[in-house]
Amino acid sequence: INKQIKTICEKSATDESAAKGSNKQKIGDFYGSGMDTIAIEKAGLSPLNSEIKKIEAIKDIPALVSSIAHLQTIGASPAFSFYVSQDDKISTKYALFFSQGGLGMGQRDFYLDTDKRNDSIRKQYLIHLKTMMKFMGEDDATASKSAASIMKLETALAKSSRKLELLRDPIKNYNKLTVDQFNKTTSNIDWKKVLPVLGIAKADSLIVGQPEFFTALNGLLKTHPVEEWKTYLKWNLVNSYADYLNAAVEKQNFKFFSTVMNGVSAQKPRWKRVVGQTDNYLGDLVGQVYVAEYMPKGVKEKLLEIGNNIRDVFALHIKKLD
Repeated sequence: INKQIKTICEKSATDESAAKGSNKQKIGDFYGSGMDTIAIEKAGLSPLNSEIKKIEAIKDIPALVSSIAHLQTIGASPAFSFYVSQDDKISTKYALFFSQGGLGMGQRDFYLDTDKRNDSIRKQYLIHLKTMMKFMGEDDATASKSAASIMKLETALAKSSRKLELLRDPIKNYNKLTVDQFNKTTSNIDWKKVLPVLGIAKADSLIVGQPEFFTALNGLLKTHPVEEWKTYLKWNLVNSYADYLNAAVEKQNFKFFSTVMNGVSAQKPRWKRVVGQTDNYLGDLVGQVYVAEYMPKGVKEKLLEIGNNIRDVFALHIKKLD
């Protein structure tokens, strides 16, 4: 199947006759842009320039909070985690979820555990941060200060985060609040202004996974200078897009997160990575082309027949239970 998906991607990228808006045109453009290393190298970090300028223009806490919310909508994840999913207690409804987050290394233990391995990872992380900040145009001394500043802020977020074992408790991680109730716990964050930036026009309630984290975040917005937050936001943005940027950034990202943290020594060939990304982001479209070009006629109907038969027999089995 992987070979066939690769063929679909490659043929779509060279198919000049594909109609605009068609599956093949979208697949081809996506795959082709990922394989165009000349254009990627030429662009460098410039695709992020407009967002970096917005971050650099932040002057106060309200603007900082608004920027944090905006970045959540374009693929970054600073300060906290936000998503929409089924309400755990009302499966017929979708809900807004807010939980702890904002850690470059993902988990609090990497920042706080004092064993030999985590000590080594932290040292390597500082080197990684410095290297990435230099890629963003900072000189050696400034990059060192930025790396230390980011580590300091992320460590503060880690200290405010629940331990992994406590995140396993679904009851304690389900705290439904009204927007007004949430506002009362975070004097520096006006959620009535944040929600529209997140794309939420109206919300009667939201689910907060770890309320104490947001109380701590509220304090960190004041105890850490705005300039420190701005450095962190720029890093979070570049970190979120590192896989799609020029080779130097991408390879440094792989070196730390794959090799240092997970022991993966060799990166997959570029075509495999881009085929995987195409299938991940445009999987439904790839699937439609795959069915049209590789699935024998009648197979879909036969599979539906089998599935329907299984469903019907299972329904009879349930109905006969006492």
